[in-house]
Amino acid sequence: MTEALEFLDLSPSVRPLSADDGAWLARVRAEVDVTPLVVRLGARPGDLDPIVTCDPTGCWRAGRYIGHVSVGGRRLVIKPRLSLAVVEQWLDQALNLITPPASATRRESEAFVARLLARVWCHAVDAASRHGPPGLRVGVRHESPFARGRLELRATLGVRRTGRSALVSIGSEKSLDHAISRTLVTAERVLGLQLPASEEWRTDRVREVMPHLRAAVGSRPRLPSRNDLRRIRYTPITMPFKRAVEISHRIAEHRGFMASAEPGAAEGLLIDVAELWELFVVNCAKRATGLVVVHGSPTRNPVHLLRSARGEARALGRLIPDVLVRSGGSIVAIIDAKYKRLTFSPERPTGVDRGDLYQLAAYLSRFSPDGGAMGVLAFPDDGGEPGDAAIHGPWRNEAGNMVHFLRLPVDAPGCTTALRHLLESRSA
Repeated sequence: MTEALEFLDLSPSVRPLSADDGAWLARVRAEVDVTPLVVRLGARPGDLDPIVTCDPTGCWRAGRYIGHVSVGGRRLVIKPRLSLAVVEQWLDQALNLITPPASATRRESEAFVARLLARVWCHAVDAASRHGPPGLRVGVRHESPFARGRLELRATLGVRRTGRSALVSIGSEKSLDHAISRTLVTAERVLGLQLPASEEWRTDRVREVMPHLRAAVGSRPRLPSRNDLRRIRYTPITMPFKRAVEISHRIAEHRGFMASAEPGAAEGLLIDVAELWELFVVNCAKRATGLVVVHGSPTRNPVHLLRSARGEARALGRLIPDVLVRSGGSIVAIIDAKYKRLTFSPERPTGVDRGDLYQLAAYLSRFSPDGGAMGVLAFPDDGGEPGDAAIHGPWRNEAGNMVHFLRLPVDAPGCTTALRHLLESRSA
């Protein structure tokens, strides 16, 4: 089997690439649709970048994802450049997930995608099962002297022809024997086979709920098909299980754990580290201040940069900052998390992408035209040399808004403290 190509996210390959490697990466770049491969962590959809890119010098770099992708019999592995321990902490902090401490015998190379997916899966199951296991009403056949539910006339006539005087009816009973349970149990089993410690990665709620599901469907149930999942009739209480089922089904299909894919096929599982960094910053901002911290959402009172002058209900340029910090009715800070390097490069002499700079300017012009709010682009501190934007900041725009380009600590206490000091500085 051809050797896997290994990258760190937002970084070049860990080894020199051959012409064949470059040709295969070009195929990945051109042919693979990243959308079905990415496991979403939050509810907010967004534009997705390519898995790999090539700069004008011919240097291939991985994008903002970590995980595995297999195309045409070859495999691409992208690992976190800030270490697996950092990404796991971001997951736990962003998802408010309490997991048991990691074993000291673990190594960075051990099934890192499975470990991250286990955290995502546990969070989905925890959130869905707050009101208990996913009990659904299912039809149960009864044969008795009395009808217990809907009378089945044809089946009853068949029973009567045999000489029995019973009625056949279909009653509705609450049960755990259904497609939701089978999908969750299968996913748990797949994760357990991939992880060296079978119990260590499970949360307390997962340990509490899953035995009930295994008792109902067995420890090795048949995985439901996609059509089976589409036929599930969720109730308001079981609706949170829909997301857990979607994640579970992808895990249960072994996507991301395959050594290679069949020629012409693309398989894999990717985690968007940029989305994870955003959720981490949002969570730290909420812990840093007693002010109201709102995570931007395209469905909550959407705000646009422009509206039609013709009086039509049309708008252009939807604005969705990652974090809005409010004090009373005023916005005091606009924070946008950027999982990028705030360092000098030929493409970014100041360390900041021009598009990100214009995006922040648009936020400030719309949300704080009178200069009362602080604008922040928040980057993870990766230890590199800072660019001019960070060295010579803070900055000020024409309206008087203070603008900061910050490299935040990648640990939760440090990030929370840095944001607290930043927000307190506005009133100093």
